[in-house]
Amino acid sequence: MTETYLILAMAAVVLAVAALLLRKREGFMPAVIILVALAAPFLSNQGFRPREVVEGTFAYLDVAMWMLMGGLLVALLYQNGTFEYLLNKCLNRKLSNQLKLMGLLFWIGVPGMLTGSALASAATTGVLAARMLKRRGLPRAKAVEIAAAGSFLGMVLPPLCAPAMLMVLGRAGSYNPSFEGYFVPLLAAGLPALIVYGLTCGQRLLGEMGHDTQEAPAGSAACLLPLAVVFVLVIAHNFLFMYLPFLGYPVIYLIGFLLAAVIAPRRVNPLTAALEGPQTVLLPAALMFAAGSLNEVFWLTGVTGNLSTIFVQAPDLWLFIIPVAAIFVLARVLGQPFGWALAALAPTLINGAGYQLSPLRLMAAGIILAAASYRSLLGTATIPSAIHARLEGDEESLALPVASCVPVMIVVILSLVIALVPLDMLMI
Repeated sequence: MTETYLILAMAAVVLAVAALLLRKREGFMPAVIILVALAAPFLSNQGFRPREVVEGTFAYLDVAMWMLMGGLLVALLYQNGTFEYLLNKCLNRKLSNQLKLMGLLFWIGVPGMLTGSALASAATTGVLAARMLKRRGLPRAKAVEIAAAGSFLGMVLPPLCAPAMLMVLGRAGSYNPSFEGYFVPLLAAGLPALIVYGLTCGQRLLGEMGHDTQEAPAGSAACLLPLAVVFVLVIAHNFLFMYLPFLGYPVIYLIGFLLAAVIAPRRVNPLTAALEGPQTVLLPAALMFAAGSLNEVFWLTGVTGNLSTIFVQAPDLWLFIIPVAAIFVLARVLGQPFGWALAALAPTLINGAGYQLSPLRLMAAGIILAAASYRSLLGTATIPSAIHARLEGDEESLALPVASCVPVMIVVILSLVIALVPLDMLMI
């Protein structure tokens, strides 16, 4: 048991110090987590164990491929002008500000839905929308708020949510290691937040919007065909799998990619998109692999087993509330990479030592981890700061009003309801 505490203390101290030192360079954190995974066996007198470090990544290999293929499709739709055409059409529609904001949030969130990563939306549709809104006279703060909210909601809405996949697959030993059947639960957590935010904040955010100072981008409705085909195939994959051939997300996204290479508002080199696409999902994919390695090493060294023995008699509610609260607070203080590293232990505790609890609790824990990415306590990277940094002009820090957290708070509340109320019927 002493070795367990020693390994946990080493991991906590090294990761916390690294998180603080690298809070502006979070791309190095996966390497730090891997180093911790390599060091832990030495503290239990098991020496150098690279095999477990490599094997631990396999749990996330499938979903990482989903994310990478989604990144390729998103990059091509961004470069060929499809997203620009979509957002421009949405802003020019003669709708109430409430409905317009809902539509804007949805289209900003599409890259996040396809990849599970808010960074995919922030770097593409989020920046595009923020620039368009600024040209229409909106202050920078409001433009960033809308883009950040859409990027966050896109990460939560189905079919993919990277933090949820991180938590669900982190305890794959208790059920089939696959992120399937979560479409409706993710929709239940994200869609109400989008609607409520649009209804309550539409006038505040878009009330002073004017006309664009630039010409409308070229294109026709035909450029939406690749995205429409992907949407139809994703719905069929989740709800009509008994009647149609199983394609899987990589093949679905490949079909969309090939269509987008042919049907587009402007011609671009698909190879350029293929090279740049993975960049928007590289960090979450790398963090998944690193957390998987640390997870495997914790099993090897007995850390996970000893903690499960300690908490085997603990109330189920506390096994959920305490780890989730710790993840949320520590991710806000030390940054998302530290919160993701906690997935090496948290899923086992949340799911219960007897593996008897619903996987919806793990999904909810992942969504709450995602919510911690919206605001920071010590200046670590957040979704708004990622968009703000990509906008031209003023480089000073940007403070968003408390009202900007409305969608995040709603998502957290709904996630807690899904986790604590028996709602297994949502899984299809």
